[in-house]
Amino acid sequence: MTFNERVRCKGIHTAASLTENKQELWFQEDEMDKIRRSLKKTVKMVERERHEGNDLVRQESDTTTFSLRGLEQHLPAARHETKMRVEDTWDAILGAQDGFLEHAGEYCDNDKIEFLVRSISRQSLEEAQERARQDALEAM
Repeated sequence: MTFNERVRCKGIHTAASLTENKQELWFQEDEMDKIRRSLKKTVKMVERERHEGNDLVRQESDTTTFSLRGLEQHLPAARHETKMRVEDTWDAILGAQDGFLEHAGEYCDNDKIEFLVRSISRQSLEEAQERARQDALEAM
């Protein structure tokens, strides 16, 4: 076994050594507001461009590309889809509970309801796994 003789180590400063006021290490409220406004502006611009038929997200010919990865929940279509998925899940659970109560009196089969919820949420899991695969490919 041999070691590279040209390895250089870089020291890492502790939070205490950087400042006496640890609050200064975090984003301040005005900085967070500025970041939020900027993100909302980007999302609106991309949505407007998509509506007009332009795809700014992955244009190879342009040096400026936008990634909305992680901002999906701010897109109107995604918000609507999430809302509908939550409502569908609630409807399925409540419908199953009603069905159990009608046919079995007071008894409600929690295992069957758990299976139902897992089945419904499987789609979200598969979508998240696909996004993770796409992220991994982009990182290569």
